[in-house]
This record gives sequence, C-alpha cells and structure tokens, in this order.
Amino acid sequence: MASSFMDLKTITALSIFLTTILIAHTANQYSQFYLIVVNLISSKLGKIILITDLILLIIYFGMGLVKIFFGSLRIYEQEIVWEKGYFALIETCLAMTIFREELSTRMLAMMMTSLFLKIFHWICELRVKHLESLPQTSNSTFARIYSCLLLLLSCDAYFASTLTMHYLKEGVTLRVLFLSDFLILSIIALCVSVRLCFHAYNLSKQDAEGNSEWESRDVSVFYLEITSELLQSMVYLSFFLVIMSKYGLPFHLLRNIYITIGNVRKKITDLINYRRAAYTLDQKFENATQSQLDEYDGVCVVCREDMITNTPQNPIKVLPCGHLFHSKCLRGCLERSQECPTCRRPIDVLLKEQEERRSTSTTTTRTSSGHGNSVNTSGSSSSNSSSSNSHSSTITPSIPTTTSSGHGGAGINIMTGNLDGTTTSMMTSPFLPSCLNHQELLNLMMSGYPSTIDNATSSLAINNEQVQQIMMTCM
Repeated sequence: MASSFMDLKTITALSIFLTTILIAHTANQYSQFYLIVVNLISSKLGKIILITDLILLIIYFGMGLVKIFFGSLRIYEQEIVWEKGYFALIETCLAMTIFREELSTRMLAMMMTSLFLKIFHWICELRVKHLESLPQTSNSTFARIYSCLLLLLSCDAYFASTLTMHYLKEGVTLRVLFLSDFLILSIIALCVSVRLCFHAYNLSKQDAEGNSEWESRDVSVFYLEITSELLQSMVYLSFFLVIMSKYGLPFHLLRNIYITIGNVRKKITDLINYRRAAYTLDQKFENATQSQLDEYDGVCVVCREDMITNTPQNPIKVLPCGHLFHSKCLRGCLERSQECPTCRRPIDVLLKEQEERRSTSTTTTRTSSGHGNSVNTSGSSSSNSSSSNSHSSTITPSIPTTTSSGHGGAGINIMTGNLDGTTTSMMTSPFLPSCLNHQELLNLMMSGYPSTIDNATSSLAINNEQVQQIMMTCM
C-alpha cells in the first residue's frame, strides 16, 4: 500500500507538471481567457490531462473524507478496498460494452460517483466488523461512523429514487445499471447501520468485567447477514432478467450473482450447523467435573480467563477431544465454525468417535458381566441352571491350568449339569491355551487360529443351541 501511495504521488506530480506546461503553451498562443479555456477543452491532449487532474482531485477529496470519518485505514482495509475497487471497475467496463451506444460524459460522471460511494460503503462495513472485535468503542467513533452512514443513505436514496423514476418513464437504459448499484448500496448501508446499533446495544449491556448480558447478539447479526444476502441476490437476479430481456446476457452481473447465491447458501448451511451444534452443546457435551478442572489447570483459549469452577450462568463444557471451554465462549465459536477451537477437529467427527467409544464400552461391560456369570477358573464350575427341555443341559466351561497334551497346549474341561444334579466332565481340544477368557478367545480369532476355534466348537457340539450359547458368551 505504501508503494501505491508513492505511485499516486508520482502521478500527481507528473499531472501537475503537464498541466502547467499545457496552460503555459495555450496562454502563449491566445491572449484572451475565453479562447484559452476553449482551446484546452477542445484539444484531445488537453482533455486527457484535465480528466486526469479531475480524477486525482476526487481521489484526494475521498482521502480527506476517509481521514475525517475513519482516521487511518488499517492495511487489511486498504487491501480489501483496492481489491473490490479493481473488480468493480472491470465490471463497470464490461457493462459499458452492453450500453456502448448510450455512453456520454454524464454517464461517465455517474460511473465515477457510483464507484466513489461504493468505496465508502466498503470501508464502513469493514470498520464496523473491526469495532465488534474490540472490547470498547468511544462515542466519537460512533458519531463519526453514524454521520458517514447517514450521508451514504441519503445519497443512495436520492440516486435510487431519481433513477427509478427515469426507469418508469423511459424503460431499460444505461441508468438501470446504476439503479441496481444504488439499490445494492442501500441494502449494504442499512445492514451496516443496524449492525452498528447491535454493537452499541451490546456494549451498553456489558458489566464491569466486560461480559455482555446479551447472549443472542451473534445470532441476531447472523440473521441480519442472511437477510442482506437474500435481498442482494434478489436485486441482482431481477436486474439480470430485466437487462437480458432487451440487451442480451449481462456478463458483468454473473460474478455478483454467483457470489451472492454462494453466500446465501453458505449462511443457510452455517445456520443449520449452528442449530445442530447448539443442541449438541446443551445435550451431548458434559459439564466439566471439579477433578477435570483441577487436572486441566488452564485458561479458556477463547476469553483467556481462568477456568476454576463451574457456574450455572456459564458452565464449563468438555469436548470429546478433551479440551475445556466456557459454554458462552464455545457457543460463540460454533456460530462461526463447527470445529474445536483448539485442535480444529470437526464437532461431527468428535461426536461420532464419542458414540463409538460409548457403544464399545457398553458392549464390553455387558460381555464381561455375562462371562463372569458362566466361567470360573482353577477347576471350579459354575452353578447349574435348569432347562425346559428334559434332554438338554447347561454347559459351563471350566479352564484348568495343569491339563496338558502332546501338542503342548492345555485342555478345557466342560462341566455339563444334568437334571439329576450330577455333572459330567469332558475334554475339549488341546489346541487352546490354558488361561482362556472371552477376550483371549477373541484375540485368538483375530490372530488367525480358525482351526483352534473349529476344534473347540466341534468337541463341544452337544447340540447347536449349547454351542451358540458358548460362542456368544466368549464373544
């Protein structure tokens, strides 16, 4: 930006030098003032130099107004203004190709006025967003920005009403292009004004520590932005159809239509994700316990305040990734992005992993409970349970630690409880290890011992129902 300002100074110095030479040369030829002015205006070189001088005067006038209303612009604001101004100038030049038969000096002046007002709308929008991130804003800053917005709204209303009357009388002409621009600028100015009012109201609700009681501010701003994008997309689409009906496809509006529709779609998606995240925050994210807070011993990365105890107004939430945040801070972050503010992992992924861990833990607990009721080690047998079938018996595996075979493995004693109270013992396949429980059997199955499991199953095949009971117990 500094180099651009130096270039502007160089262009200004060169323009002054050329203007001085031109006036001196013309005054040397003509002695009367009227003839000097006519010659300067009529010559092509004189027109180029004078138009350059006029543009430079407008630029310096605008810089003076910026200094009055906003002070010094930040580097980010300068970059955004230059970028948007570049695209706006290109779009205007493309629009001129459609209305080339209607070009005139008055239309060029209208184009310069529109671009001049656009720049101030962009600066107001950027500055208000910057003020929202600051803890305090002075009254003088509010007064200057409100004054600028009031002037912009007055200019927008004047030009929009004048161009609308012209459109109703003469139909579709080049002025329709500027009518759409001023309607869009009016929407932007109104949106920025309301947003600044929200910011002022939010500051009025702050306490001595800087915490605001207006919790729905971000949601209100979010709905305001959606409304603004919807209105802008409707204006662009309407004038796109109007211009296309007479002049053909207006290429200069395609980019704006694409951007506004994309913004509306993104805002609606963000709104849906925020609603889902807000529900998740209240229902699925647990409050941090005191032991977790003691172990965490840190500050909230959003507000940079210590997290010592939970409070009913602003409890401390624990994300599935283990990071802790204040509930209000986390809600504000979820409004902008559905990610953990620390590790940047998506909330949906974290919730899915949490559900998988809970389901795995529940399954393990149930399996351990069921297995503990049926399996006893060191040669002990479990209690017998009667069956409705007189020929069936309850199978309870007992795993000894001393039984061995020629294969180097230990056998498994299966104690079958009969209806008369006696038990019958049988030996299963010696291929299974000695200390076998449900987890070790599962590990064997995952490690590639299908023959071992098949032998054990076949040796226990008293009937299909009992085999299924054993396998379900082991799994």
